[in-house]
Amino acid sequence: MMASDEMMAYRGPAYAKNNQRRRFLIIGALVVIVTIIVVSTVATKDRKEAEAAAREADEVAEDRGQLRQLINVALDHVGIDSGPIDIENSYQSDAFKWLSSDQDLANYQRSEVVQRFALACFFYATNSINTLYTPSPRPWKQKTNWLSNQNECSWQGIQCSSSKKVNRIILEKNYLSGNLPFELALLRDHLLILSLTGNQLFIEGTDWDVFTKLTNLEQILIDDNFLSSARGIPSSLGHCTRLQKLRLSYNLIGGPIDGPVLRDLTQLTHLEIESNFLEGTIPDTIGRMEQLAYLYLRRNDLHSS
Repeated sequence: MMASDEMMAYRGPAYAKNNQRRRFLIIGALVVIVTIIVVSTVATKDRKEAEAAAREADEVAEDRGQLRQLINVALDHVGIDSGPIDIENSYQSDAFKWLSSDQDLANYQRSEVVQRFALACFFYATNSINTLYTPSPRPWKQKTNWLSNQNECSWQGIQCSSSKKVNRIILEKNYLSGNLPFELALLRDHLLILSLTGNQLFIEGTDWDVFTKLTNLEQILIDDNFLSSARGIPSSLGHCTRLQKLRLSYNLIGGPIDGPVLRDLTQLTHLEIESNFLEGTIPDTIGRMEQLAYLYLRRNDLHSS
């Protein structure tokens, strides 16, 4: 028997060349097959990832749609237009974007979702907002847990009832600017105290109408801000018939004290509106307020009848 090399030599150089070519073809075919398998595997993986991403996007869109419907219904219930949510960079849009990105959203009850949206609107409407009196506003001084996944009852300045309903917002001397968002009306059934003394809030004209929707408030403490009125105590406050403390001192409130407004506030124990620009006669209504224990009117241009 001839050895393999002897056989190759015996069959001649042509056979050796053909045999070598055959090997190359086999190797090439194997390379092509492996390449096809790899490409196919990668393509399949990419397709599956794309399909998963598409499904996730559809689910996110569906979740956003359901969330938007929930917020729309809640706003409609308190008579507030939901349209501004679609306006880019509006505080409502920012609040909705934050809420819709919350990974724990599916775990919240509907009332919690609405409550968190209302507070997010409050934050975005009063954080670093340019106004006539705050051309270079500061961000909030303290905002522990705000816009986090922590329960909103643990957010800085927020207090809740035993049923976890926000009933107090106490954020004094915290560099709030801008004005109060109407979305606070989403908290109207349980919000009792609004204490925002020593900030930079600028409220004027129809901004005051937010109080027509906060009819369960028992205390409004917003002295030392930039609250403006040329017609005395704004008539919208007359809707807060459960009010016990009204503190609006050190603001920009001018004009006469409106007797009809005070007639509706029969539960008042504290009325503090000193250091404003009020003028005219102190109405007899004040003397007939049976619950009134504290009255501060100094540093105005007022006189008795």
